Amino acid sequence: MVALVLKHENYFSADAAREYMSASLYKSFLDCEARAMAGLAGTYCPEPTQALLVGGYADAHFSGEMELFREQHPEIYTRSGGLRAEYQQADEIIARIERDPLAMMMLDGERQKIVTGEMNGVLFRGKLDVLLGARQCEAVAQAYPAMDELLFASGAIVDLKIVRDFEPLYKAEEGRQGFITYWRYDLQMAIYQRLVGGSLPCYILAATKEKVPDIGLFLLPQSLLDAAMEIYLPGLKRVAAVWKELAEPERCEKCDHCKQTKVLTCGVCEEYW
Repeated sequence: MVALVLKHENYFSADAAREYMSASLYKSFLDCEARAMAGLAGTYCPEPTQALLVGGYADAHFSGEMELFREQHPEIYTRSGGLRAEYQQADEIIARIERDPLAMMMLDGERQKIVTGEMNGVLFRGKLDVLLGARQCEAVAQAYPAMDELLFASGAIVDLKIVRDFEPLYKAEEGRQGFITYWRYDLQMAIYQRLVGGSLPCYILAATKEKVPDIGLFLLPQSLLDAAMEIYLPGLKRVAAVWKELAEPERCEKCDHCKQTKVLTCGVCEEYW
């Protein structure tokens, strides 16, 4: 029986991470089990990247948590007390989003909603950027007839992403991919959809960090969400065993954690010749 009741105050706590899997934690395990476990144990705590902080800054603005974000991240200010250049750019990104009527309609729902559920016997948690209700979906469809998938929808899930640009990215052994599949946002949204229940339409509302910010609204086809679950969900049994310390974590030998903890046992092999 789960003792921890999730709230905004404890959602990102160590206790929550021990009792509930999440999309971000699952993706971390898929990348490197050893690094994910070290993160849970508190032995690997990398500094937040600038990219993450800029995205968090935008999220905090639209979720109404900017005051808390500023308190938790004093590094966004210069010594003179002004915002650093990256966050001045983030303000421009925010302003660009706010100038777009459709973008603002897609953000006009219940924000930062916490949802929980079970998948394959594993408890999951999720924190949705925006959950639109049926009336809000209908209003969008009436204002934008091309979005007829929302006309009779009981709700929709919207996730805000701040990305470098919309150009394809290269992943070793997998080739060039769009940013949604590269960062496994399809898996994240598929998990959210399962936790909410049903097959609610899922959207990524994205803005870029280019000198002139671009914006885009991306509907994730149900086929893409289903495919993500088919590809990644079979690994959940293994991940859950490692997470619950029933199996030893494997190392990727490529991430910063593995580089920091590597122990030499022999010379390099001929693949480096």
